[in-house]
Amino acid sequence: MITRQPSFMILLVAMALFGLFLMPGSAVALSDKHASCDYCHNLHGGPGNNLLNQPNQSDHVLLVEVVCSNCHDAIDPPIASAPQVLSHNETRGFGDWRYISCRECHDPHDDQANAFGGVNLKMVGFKLDPANLGSGFATARIRRIDNDNRSHSAAGTITTVRYENAGPATWDFAVGASDSHVCEVCHSTEDFSDHEGNGDVRGTDCTACHAHGGGFDRP
Repeated sequence: MITRQPSFMILLVAMALFGLFLMPGSAVALSDKHASCDYCHNLHGGPGNNLLNQPNQSDHVLLVEVVCSNCHDAIDPPIASAPQVLSHNETRGFGDWRYISCRECHDPHDDQANAFGGVNLKMVGFKLDPANLGSGFATARIRRIDNDNRSHSAAGTITTVRYENAGPATWDFAVGASDSHVCEVCHSTEDFSDHEGNGDVRGTDCTACHAHGGGFDRP
């Protein structure tokens, strides 16, 4: 008969608790662009939450931002083949209500099905809430700016988002028919039929003027 030492049993319990509380509840599909978990995670002891390969920051959303910039930083591009971008209004600084982080718009794992029967492009919309670990949704969501005092970790309404078409006939940035297309989610009061005196921009490419590589700032 094999007698197990108490220390061995304690180790088994510790491993079970680690899996229960820290690891995902189900497998997550990966796109061909993010084809390996170790792009973002260190499965043998990543220092960040959820085994992310960067040390924890003051805010989990900021931690993810650091991980994304390892490949996608437009200021100091580390990998030529990766899209080089900046966060929404990067120059305003993290915590400013106009600053929107990567994970508040994107799911880094794969393109997600939206609430309108389609699948979003460019990984727009998340199913796992980045600011409230453990919360999830059946279809793609995005965190909308609500007020000037918005905090990344606690505020901002989560709502549906749609980005299925990426030109040239129709772009899903703003179409004027709902508040669910990716730019309309926050810019719902904009008059896209005559955008700042520049004519009708519905169904056009917003990033032609407000480039992702420049933090979506005005040209």
